[in-house]
Amino acid sequence: MKTAERAHTPNEHWEKVKLDKCFRIAIEQIDENLMYWPEFLKKKCKERFTRIRQMLVRKRRMRLKNT
Repeated sequence: MKTAERAHTPNEHWEKVKLDKCFRIAIEQIDENLMYWPEFLKKKCKERFTRIRQMLVRKRRMRLKNT
């Protein structure tokens, strides 16, 4: 998320938010934190989160399958 208070320091302009491990709660957190953002950007963030999560699950499965 961008924060207006950090506009004078561009390298710290963005704030990271740690999401919950539970998928549903994490999606709700995205909704809460991006409350004033356009719907299109919220949807993109949720899709990106879903893609990364699916990739990690696949990676974990492959690692277990190989051993």
